[in-house]
Amino acid sequence: MRLNLTPKPRTGVDPVVRKQRIPRLRRLLGIAVWVLLATVLWFMQTLSRGTTAIVHVPIVYEGMPGEIGLEGDQPTTLDVSVSAKGSQLLFRWMKGVPPISLSMPQRVPQGGRILFSSAVLTQKVRESLGSSIQIRDIYPNQISLRAFPLQRKEVPVVNHVSVSAKDGYMVLPLTMTPTTVDLYGSREALEKVSEVHTKELLYKNLSQDKVVRVPIEEIPHIYSSPDSVQLQISVVELTEKRIELPIEALNTPSGFVAKLLPARVSLTLTMPITDYNKPIGNNVSVVVDLHQIAEAEQRGEKRPEMLPVRVEGLPDWVVRATASPKAVQYILETAEP
Repeated sequence: MRLNLTPKPRTGVDPVVRKQRIPRLRRLLGIAVWVLLATVLWFMQTLSRGTTAIVHVPIVYEGMPGEIGLEGDQPTTLDVSVSAKGSQLLFRWMKGVPPISLSMPQRVPQGGRILFSSAVLTQKVRESLGSSIQIRDIYPNQISLRAFPLQRKEVPVVNHVSVSAKDGYMVLPLTMTPTTVDLYGSREALEKVSEVHTKELLYKNLSQDKVVRVPIEEIPHIYSSPDSVQLQISVVELTEKRIELPIEALNTPSGFVAKLLPARVSLTLTMPITDYNKPIGNNVSVVVDLHQIAEAEQRGEKRPEMLPVRVEGLPDWVVRATASPKAVQYILETAEP
C-alpha cells in the first residue's frame, strides 16, 4: 500500500505565509555610522593639508586730521592670498580678521603724496593674521593717496533734541558742549554753510538727569570736527508753595476809587524742590487793570462784570503761578474831594 505524502491544500482557508525578518534598521544605522566616520576622516585630512585662500583684510586710517583732504576714494580692504593648514585657516575664519591700522600724517607732505609701501602693508597684514599663515600676495601691493589742504570755518550748532519730563518734574535748560564746531572743506563748499544741525532725537517722561551724545547731520564734501556734541539733560522734581497777596488796581478812572472783591488772592507757586527755601522777594504783585472798562465803553460794549488778575515780578526760578480766584469783581466809588 502506497502512502500519499503530498499535502492537500486547505479549502476555504488563506495560506500561511512566513515573514522573513530583515534587520533593515540595523543596516541603515551601520551605513550612517560608516558615512559619518568617512566624512570625519576626510575633514581631518583636509584640515591637516596645506591649502590656499583669499583673505579680505579691512583697513582703518587712524589720526586723519581735519585740515587734510584726500582725492578720490581710498581702499578699504586688502585682498591677501595666503597659504596655511586648513585648520589654521578655519580658526582664523571663525575668529575673524582684525583690521590693519594705517597712521595718517598730521600735515600735507611735500608733493602731496601719502605712500604706504608693500613692506609696510605686508608687516601690518602679518601682525593681523599671525605668523602661522604665509602671505603669498597682497592686492593692492601699495597704497598711494593724494592729499591737499582744506579750508576751516567755525559755525554754531543748532540743537534739534526734544525733551519732556514726567509729571511732577521739570527739564532745566539743556547744556550743549561744544556749541560750535570746525568745518573743513573747499572754500566754495564752506561759503554755503552758516550753521550745522544735530540729529532729531526725542526723550520723553524723564525723571532723572541724562547725558547723551548727539551726532551732527552730515554735509556732503564737508568734514566736521567734532562730528557730535554732548547734551546734558538736567531734571528736577517740582513742589508747590502757597502765599497770599493783596490785589492792586491799575488805571482807575479819574475821580473814582476801585473796590475789589475779594481784595486778596491766594497764589500757588510751582518751583523746583531745590528752590523751595529761596525768598520770593518783594517784587511779586497781583494787579487788576481797570483800563479794560474804558476800552469796552469805547467799543460800545457793556462793562465787564469781572476783571482777570495778573501776577507780576515773579523770580525766574518759579515755573508758574496759579491765582485763586483768577478774576475778581469791582465797584467804582466816587472819590472823596
